[in-house]
Amino acid sequence: MSDSRPAPPVDLDDRVGPVVVEPTGDADVDAVVAQLAALDGAPVSEHVAVLESVHAGLRRVLDGTTAG
Repeated sequence: MSDSRPAPPVDLDDRVGPVVVEPTGDADVDAVVAQLAALDGAPVSEHVAVLESVHAGLRRVLDGTTAG
C-alpha cells in the first residue's frame, strides 16, 4: 500500500548555516574550495551556480590548467 500523504513544501529561501572549509594543503585547490564560503547565508536557489563554479575550478586544477 502506498503512502498518499503529500510531500512537505520546499522553501527555496531557506538558509544554511556557516560553511567551514578545511585547508587541503594544495594552494590551487584551497583557492577554489574557498569559493564555497559564498554559500554561507545564500538562498538555496543560488547554490547551483556556486557549486558549478567550484566544480569547474576543481576540474581545471586536476587538468593542470591553473598557474600554481
